[in-house]
Amino acid sequence: LERLTGFDSDFIELHTISGYLFLIPFITIYVLALLEAKKNRGGSLSFVDGLKTSFRIDLYSIPFVVLASYLKIAVISPDFQNDMVQYLITTGAEETDVQYAFSTVPFLMMSAAYAMTGVVVGAIAMLFIKK
Repeated sequence: LERLTGFDSDFIELHTISGYLFLIPFITIYVLALLEAKKNRGGSLSFVDGLKTSFRIDLYSIPFVVLASYLKIAVISPDFQNDMVQYLITTGAEETDVQYAFSTVPFLMMSAAYAMTGVVVGAIAMLFIKK
């Protein structure tokens, strides 16, 4: 989708928007999973149990997120990293820092770390759906 919209090349300055758009299904999946867990526990789900459920979702999703990120930079948009580095340098970012952050291993590590944000999403969702 990013490639089709040009968010990874021609309109790279808008790349963050695609990340925000991804949040919609991401949050929806977590809320639905927590509601299902609540239903499976007889209509009651403690805050801690909701966090545990969110953590399990994160653990299962990390390999897929990292694989999708790798496919993005290796197959779908092989110029993305270079394009992003060049764009960030033009905005005043330090060249060596940006080059390191967008090299393959750190980029994939950041992807895995972002996948763990589901626990935060789960915690916020649990404020609304617990017990």
